[in-house]
Amino acid sequence: MKFNFPLFVVTALLISLNAYAEDHALKSGVYEQLKLAVSSSGEVTGYYADSMGDNASQTCIFTLHGSRQSVGEATISAHSAQDYPGKLSGTDSGVMLTLPQGQQQPGCMNLLPPDVATGIEFTRGLETQWQTLAQAAAEKVYLHKSPAADGGKKVWIIKNDVVGIIAKKENWSQVQFVNDNGKSTIGWVETSQLKTLTAAVR
Repeated sequence: MKFNFPLFVVTALLISLNAYAEDHALKSGVYEQLKLAVSSSGEVTGYYADSMGDNASQTCIFTLHGSRQSVGEATISAHSAQDYPGKLSGTDSGVMLTLPQGQQQPGCMNLLPPDVATGIEFTRGLETQWQTLAQAAAEKVYLHKSPAADGGKKVWIIKNDVVGIIAKKENWSQVQFVNDNGKSTIGWVETSQLKTLTAAVR
């Protein structure tokens, strides 16, 4: 049996599907305790950090690395002391993180909800244009107004602070730093003063 649907019905359906895909797309940004970068090629990097107790005596920190399998889903690996497989899925208001062995990461038993084994949602607080994440390698890294040594210093970040890389120009990277209070600063740093993302404590 053959069905012939009117063109406007097919068009409306395609528009709805595209809108749904866009609403559930994985996007770079800050999702509560999770910072996430999704590159234009589909590479995914993330950094989860939570703490409790006096002077943050208990911490749960791990990185995420993986690749997007579709617009709204990525296969990832969470790493602190070792790698644990998982996945990220886009939702209406954020992302769903699923890590069956997530609580086995050092320090995460009391800080990461057990529901992470089947999926917990993190709400997006800030959408960004990050292509990847990195950390400050030097004790103090200045953010410049332009990609030049004499470009004027704005503020600085300290060793192991996590930044999102927006763009690169020659030996410089344009980065965005979001502090614990949600305040955002964008500037240029020398790429040599950044390092690959790790689960190092700040």
